[in-house]
Amino acid sequence: MTETHHTLDLLAEAGIQYVANWVNDEQPYPMRVKTGSLLSLPYSVEINDFAAFLEQGQTGEEFAQTIRDQFDILYEDGAKTGRVMSICLHPFLIGHPHRSKHFAKALAHIASHADVWLATGSEIADWYNANYLEG
Repeated sequence: MTETHHTLDLLAEAGIQYVANWVNDEQPYPMRVKTGSLLSLPYSVEINDFAAFLEQGQTGEEFAQTIRDQFDILYEDGAKTGRVMSICLHPFLIGHPHRSKHFAKALAHIASHADVWLATGSEIADWYNANYLEG
């Protein structure tokens, strides 16, 4: 998406609840828009299979290790204040068996920890809005 100075206002006016393309934080935050509300959800270029496989030449195992390393640090940080870890996946890349088996192990590592919520962007936005913006 190419963004202009009007993009966020137009998205909010159209009823879009959140964007997830700003790579500047691991916590959601509200964006300033003229009308309505718009939330920024965390996005990480490094935890994107397109960048990992096609731009950096990582193997499935290396990408899975990157995911685990990212998670382990964010999990520690999240003990103080919650964190969001987005993982951007493309089925035509991660879906190959030589990659998906390693991703499954990384996901199992994440899911094995207490107090981890595997959620969609909409679920995160709904929770944030209910707990921080509506109250």
